[in-house]
Amino acid sequence: MSDKIFIVIGVLILICKVFYTIFFGVKGETFEDWAIGYNLAHYGQYAEFINVGPTAYKLPIYPLFLAFFIKLFGEDAHFVIIVVQHIIYFFLPFLLLKIGETFNKRKVGMMAGYLFLCSPAYFFYSNVLEATNIFLLVFMLWVLLFSEIYVASKFTLSKIIGFGILSAIVALTQVVALPIMVFCILLLLFAKKMNIQQLVVFSVIMLMVYSPWVIRNQITFHQLILTKTPKWQNIYHSFTSEANVIDLLKIIPNNVNQDIQEQRRLTDEFYMENLYEDKVIKYMKGHYELTVLKGLQNAVLLWTVPVRYLQDNGVTILLGRKVYVLMLNFFTLWGLMLIYKRSFRLFLFFLIIFMGFTAPYMIGHASNIRFKLDFEWIQFFIVAVFLYYKGLYILDKAQ
Repeated sequence: MSDKIFIVIGVLILICKVFYTIFFGVKGETFEDWAIGYNLAHYGQYAEFINVGPTAYKLPIYPLFLAFFIKLFGEDAHFVIIVVQHIIYFFLPFLLLKIGETFNKRKVGMMAGYLFLCSPAYFFYSNVLEATNIFLLVFMLWVLLFSEIYVASKFTLSKIIGFGILSAIVALTQVVALPIMVFCILLLLFAKKMNIQQLVVFSVIMLMVYSPWVIRNQITFHQLILTKTPKWQNIYHSFTSEANVIDLLKIIPNNVNQDIQEQRRLTDEFYMENLYEDKVIKYMKGHYELTVLKGLQNAVLLWTVPVRYLQDNGVTILLGRKVYVLMLNFFTLWGLMLIYKRSFRLFLFFLIIFMGFTAPYMIGHASNIRFKLDFEWIQFFIVAVFLYYKGLYILDKAQ
C-alpha cells in the first residue's frame, strides 16, 4: 500500500467533508461547550448561562478552543471551526499509521488509518461542535507517545515533560480517559519502562499544567472540584425514559424530568446536583438491583446504538451506524480471538482498555453515539490485525 495513495485518499476525504458541509449548509450542532465558549469570548465569563454565573460543568480545553475562534471570527466561527475540525481529522489516520510503525506494524497502522477514513461516523462527526473532535487528536497523540515510551530502551527527559503536558491536556478534555491513563502509566512502571524518579517528574509536570483548573474552581466556588461537576446528573438521566429500552429502568416520571430540565437554566449546577441526588435516592429506594440491569443495558447500547436511534431505520442510521457498528464489533471480536491465540497479554490489554471506556457509561448513561467515538478508533487496530494476519494466511495457502 503506497504512502501516496494513502495521502491522496486522505485529501479526497477532506475535500468531500468540506463539500458536504458547504453543500448541505451544515451549521454544526452545539452543546454546553459552545455556550461556555461564546460567553467566554464575548463576556469574559466561563459560564454556560450568564444569568446563573461561572460553571465547572465542562472541562476547559474544548470551550477554550471554541472561544478562540469565536473571538477571532465572530458569526463565521461555526463554519471556520468545522473546517478546522475536518483538517484535524485529516491528520488522524497518519497518527494511527505512526502508532503502528512504533510497534513495527506499519501495514497494520495503515489499515487502521484506512478504516478511519472509511468510517461513516467519523466522516460526519467533525461537523459537530463537541469535545470528541479535540479529544481524538490529543488522545491519539498521547497513545503515540505512550507507545514510543513503551518500546524505547530509554525514557528521555523531553519525553517525560511532553508526556506530562499531554496527559494533563487529555485529562482536561475528557474525564473518561483518566482511568485509562492511570492504567497505562502503571503498566509502564511494572514493565520497568518508567522508574519512580521519572514518575515523580512526570507527576509534577502534569500537576503544573492541570492545577490551574482546580485552583480556579477553588477560588470561584470555594470547594474542591478536581474534574467537573456533573456526577449525580448522569446517574439521574440514566433512569429517565429517554435513556432506557427496558421499562423497569424508567423510574423517573416524565413530568418530574421536564420540571427539572426547566430549572437547570435558572440555577447553578451545585443546587442541581443536590436535586439530582435527591431524586435518584427517592425513586431508587427499594430498587437498587436495577443498577446491575441498567449497567448491562448501557453496555449493549454503548456498543451498538443509543435508545433514540433504535426505531430510526432511515438509510443514514441503518447503514451508516447500525449495520456498520455491528460489522465492526463482529470483526473486532474475531480479531480479539486471533490476538488471544498469539498474545494473551495484548488481548488482556485491549480488554482492560475497552472495559475502562465502558464502565463509566454503565454507571451513568449511554444516550449518545459520541461516547463510543472516543475509543471506536481503537477497534480499527484490532480489525487491522485480523485483516493483516488473515491476509498473510490466505497468501501462504495460495503458495
